Amino acid sequence: MTSTAIDPVEVRRIQAELAKLLYEELSQELDDARALDLFRRAITKSSMQEGAVYAQASDGDKSPANYLELMQSWAEDGTLEILPISVESDKVHFHVTRCKYAEMYQAANMVDLGGILSCGRDGAVCIGYNPHFKLERPQTIMEGAEYCDFRIRCTTIDRP
Repeated sequence: MTSTAIDPVEVRRIQAELAKLLYEELSQELDDARALDLFRRAITKSSMQEGAVYAQASDGDKSPANYLELMQSWAEDGTLEILPISVESDKVHFHVTRCKYAEMYQAANMVDLGGILSCGRDGAVCIGYNPHFKLERPQTIMEGAEYCDFRIRCTTIDRP
């Protein structure tokens, strides 16, 4: 029996459809602000757990440079196009010049929800990976920018 990998954008599209339905149900019971807050909190919690899983697989190197390598591995299937700008021991700066997730949310007219489900995950995944990481991302493709501008700084490098 052979197995085939599921396209990560398709996985996220399926998740988005379910998330949209859940959000709509929450919005009927609560005001929109409260529904969005609950939604963001759940996504943040899930993303921090995901980052912790990546950290466990990092062989103890939870540096910004290793995190960039991890991101590069996510790009291998063409889902993301990443352009490293600078890599130092305590910080990395890179651009995501193409994001198929953003393209999918834009095509589905779900940019607001996509901002929470995709872009909103980034900072929490970073913190789950290394609680000393601080993500600055002044612009995203999802918001209409030409590229996502990632700057990850580590205040203290965790040692194994």
